[in-house]
Amino acid sequence: FSFVAFFPQLIAGPIERAKDLLPQLSNLKKVTSGKILEQSISVIAWGLFKKLVFADNFGHLVNRCEENINIPGTGLLLLVAFSFQIYCDFSAYSDIARGTARIFGIKLKRNFLTPYFAINPSDFWRRWHISLSKWVKDYIYIPLGGNRCSITRNIFNLLLTMTIMGLWHGANKFFPIWGLYHGALLIFYRLVPISKFLIDRFGKTIGYFIAIALMYFFNLIGWLFFFSKSTEDFIYILKSFIQTGFILNSN
Repeated sequence: FSFVAFFPQLIAGPIERAKDLLPQLSNLKKVTSGKILEQSISVIAWGLFKKLVFADNFGHLVNRCEENINIPGTGLLLLVAFSFQIYCDFSAYSDIARGTARIFGIKLKRNFLTPYFAINPSDFWRRWHISLSKWVKDYIYIPLGGNRCSITRNIFNLLLTMTIMGLWHGANKFFPIWGLYHGALLIFYRLVPISKFLIDRFGKTIGYFIAIALMYFFNLIGWLFFFSKSTEDFIYILKSFIQTGFILNSN
């Protein structure tokens, strides 16, 4: 009951395991020290800052872009703004949850680790919503057979796992498509190790930068699926996004 009712991480994570949280709940803690309280308030304040200053303002920009989506190039700006809105929103809540739990002497796992610095899809999912990634890996991907099977079966396992991860976010038809898209990205990068090629070809500094930029671009396409509420939304945003290239070429 205590595990289920522990409110800081109840709504949006981090997703905690009983084996990690129950021992902390069962051990009586001394009164929270001033140092821990100071650290906790700092984490909560940083989370509130990200939510109120960054996420909400990026949200206003997303709304303005959505209202003017017929303007060529607005789709790109919308997706960039949304990518940072959703990151700041999710990570802010996780920071607030971690800070609040720390006041009670409970340590929750970090849930986001600079995800837009990822160089490939596997790296991204080690940085984005880490607790959810590990949960679907341990409870869906590995029980299905993981990668200890034929290539065909492994591809099926990845696609099904990522599709279920998409469904975890809600009933919108584009959520499972978003998950399926990321599953396809994972498979593509396994078959064609683009990040390794870029780093070998251009060196660590430039190669890493190009790999990060390319992965961020692929994430923008993914956020297009995630953001779209209907087929019409998807078409309008995609059309405006594609028109960005024509604008750059004409200039």
